[in-house]
Amino acid sequence: MSEDQEVKGEPLSVPEYAASRGPRLDRALARTSDAPLRGGNRLELLKNGPSTYDDWLAAIARARRWVHLDNYIFENDATGKRFAEALSAKAAEGVPTRVLHDWFGCMDVPRSFWGGLREAGVEVRAVNPPTLGAPLGVIRRDHRKLLAVDGEYASTGGVCISDAWLVRSPETGLPYRDTAVSFFGPAVADVELAFAGVWDRTGEPCRLRSVHTPRASRPQASSRCERG
Repeated sequence: MSEDQEVKGEPLSVPEYAASRGPRLDRALARTSDAPLRGGNRLELLKNGPSTYDDWLAAIARARRWVHLDNYIFENDATGKRFAEALSAKAAEGVPTRVLHDWFGCMDVPRSFWGGLREAGVEVRAVNPPTLGAPLGVIRRDHRKLLAVDGEYASTGGVCISDAWLVRSPETGLPYRDTAVSFFGPAVADVELAFAGVWDRTGEPCRLRSVHTPRASRPQASSRCERG
């Protein structure tokens, strides 16, 4: 199947059971995902690594208030350096830029790579490194792959930051298929809170503040993470 055929498939439609969901389904989905349902979002499917990287780098480039990136694998390769340069440039503009990476997933990344980001002004923290006080803590891993920008844009999915997600099939020529989704709307605040929850466990807390608080029955529309 060609890439064009893959994109131009049958139009997507929302299943009837989802379109007409009731309170029981809402509660069941909330229990399964450990998160409330958020309506009113605009979503875009990022179907592979190249599409995801283009979208993420564009979001970082237009950031004006902050950038929050959390990824299980952040390699010191061509792709990783593209992101390091984009994050460093944004930090140089004075935009708070924070990066979380999993200690195990990035175990082979040299310290100099993270040091370069820190020298550029990027705040970098490793998640669940081994410690003498809690040796079994290394079992817990941070498999998240998310990006949140300015409380207005967020993206999550299965794409890590590595050249491995640019590999193409020798049979079809298509990129390795791992997807992500980007979105604008109330659910962005949930991604910001998810990032802050992990950030706070790795050091000085990130203060998350509401910019806009809708009616009690609706989710927080956006949030602000400040220094200090």
